[in-house]
Amino acid sequence: SGFDHFGLEVDDVQKVRDRLKQFYPDVYIAQSQSHVPFAGLRSHDPDGNQFDLSQKGMANVREGYLQEGWEQPRWINHIALRSARPAPIAEFYQKTFELQPVEGLCGDNSFYLSDGKVLLVIRPWDMDAYRGLMAGLDHFGFKVDNLEQTKKDLDVLAGSAPTSGARKIAIGRDGERRQKNLEDCKLCKQSLSDPDGVLLDLTD
Repeated sequence: SGFDHFGLEVDDVQKVRDRLKQFYPDVYIAQSQSHVPFAGLRSHDPDGNQFDLSQKGMANVREGYLQEGWEQPRWINHIALRSARPAPIAEFYQKTFELQPVEGLCGDNSFYLSDGKVLLVIRPWDMDAYRGLMAGLDHFGFKVDNLEQTKKDLDVLAGSAPTSGARKIAIGRDGERRQKNLEDCKLCKQSLSDPDGVLLDLTD
């Protein structure tokens, strides 16, 4: 269980493939398996973080993934990676996907990149700060309509279905350190973990 990849929908997959071939020839691009309805390709960044690639009109993109986007009051607004070399990894996503730095957020060797809606956060990793955690996917965050109401809703869920409730992070030998690292994300207003131990944060 856990958090093992993320996905990007692009306007032109071939353009992305051309950029990877030009700037990152060692990056491998694989065809997605036929049972996957939401992406046509799987690739990775120079740190080995895997991502799916999708484009409207790809042959195997089907079912609900053919629909146009929609608005909702609670949605994933950022994905965070931890890297021992954040600057080159940020450059990879800027060159390949034209993500742009978000003014006022980048700094302290962290990079906050955006396509105009969702942010990709690349944060520095080292053995001392992230004891017990390897470089890689760190957390994802939700933007919610009302932070206090969302916390109440999570409490109700934990009471009615305890195995589906949020887990505490600050437990065990490295729990407090792990929670502090998560709360150092500039987009974090509330930190938590899902039942599988995937780190999440909330903002409004």
